[in-house]
Amino acid sequence: MHNDSSATSANSNSPAPTQKPLQVALMLDTRVWAGTEAHVLSLARALKALTDSKGKQSVKVTVATMHDSVLWERARKNKLATLAIAGRGEWDPKTAVSIARRLRRGELDVVHVHNGRTAFWGALAVKLAGRGACVATQHFIAPARASATGIKGKLQNAVHNVVEGGISQHIAISRAVAEAMLERSDAEPESVSVVFNGIEVPEAPAATDDLPPELRAEIACIARLELEKDIPTLIHAVKLLNSRRDAANQVRCVIAGEGEQEAALKALVKEEKVEDTVFLAGWITQAAGVLRASQVSVLPSVAEPFGLAVLEAMAQHKPVIAVNVGGPPEIVREGETGLLVPPRDPAAMADALEKILESPEHAKAMGEAGYERLQAYFSADRMASETLAVYRTAIEKAKVAR
Repeated sequence: MHNDSSATSANSNSPAPTQKPLQVALMLDTRVWAGTEAHVLSLARALKALTDSKGKQSVKVTVATMHDSVLWERARKNKLATLAIAGRGEWDPKTAVSIARRLRRGELDVVHVHNGRTAFWGALAVKLAGRGACVATQHFIAPARASATGIKGKLQNAVHNVVEGGISQHIAISRAVAEAMLERSDAEPESVSVVFNGIEVPEAPAATDDLPPELRAEIACIARLELEKDIPTLIHAVKLLNSRRDAANQVRCVIAGEGEQEAALKALVKEEKVEDTVFLAGWITQAAGVLRASQVSVLPSVAEPFGLAVLEAMAQHKPVIAVNVGGPPEIVREGETGLLVPPRDPAAMADALEKILESPEHAKAMGEAGYERLQAYFSADRMASETLAVYRTAIEKAKVAR
């Protein structure tokens, strides 16, 4: 018979049990490519790369999305595991059944949902399976249901109430998003974690040797051409800035992106007679090169929950001008990594542009400070590690709730 001390000694020398990788499905049922889709892909890549202290994989990640979506295509290109959902359309009940089956079989531990529909199916799947946990990321300050009225609004709120009961933990991509969630009573404070979006930080800036002349400009804006991005304010600001400069020192602005406002913006450029100084490039593959070739990046959006475009500019060592609302003020350090301006204020934006363009040494210092801030606070690795901690909290909460 062994005494307690010998038993303790034997146990302490025994190898720790091998911990299996956490099995996670990232769910998003959209076909388009925008900030949310880019976030899911970046998160999937970073989660897959996480390892424990012994070098073992910490997370086995699957991207659950529509088989004909851009996200599916890019996930496969990045050699990520994929699962087809919403085969019969966005409200396909087989989505919940398929996820629940995998939860019951122990093939999934966490369902991480990224919009309202997948939140419904993910929460339902966890309830049906009686196993696993559902984590929901809120990507918007004001989700669509917040402005819905009438019967549609009542239905969406009813669905939200059902979903909320099945979600163990929420992630907000910025403090602005978290505050809006709590103001709407979307969740209890203790169930909301702020995890800033992150990107893979490049070791070296993008090459610009092959960048065509039309994509080289002092001012760069990478954004979807939608109403909330408020591109007209930037166009008016560039016109105002150039009105202060002589003909030999006019500056150009490249706006890269596509969206519903493209035709209206082209008409505005023509109406304001700024065709020589404002170039709408459409969707391009050289966004990083455009940013690197510029002197300053601008994000004029008036409803930005976070601001991935800000991080992309910081990755190219460029100062950023952004609007002082939503998520960007949590990223941009005023006067240190860029400048913040009031919303819909072309004069203030023109002043900020002038300040940066007239002080190239200070602009360079801001760009370098932005890159350092990106490395410290907004890397994909940091995002993945903090998200993994949320998963573990959610699993424990789900176990207690059962």
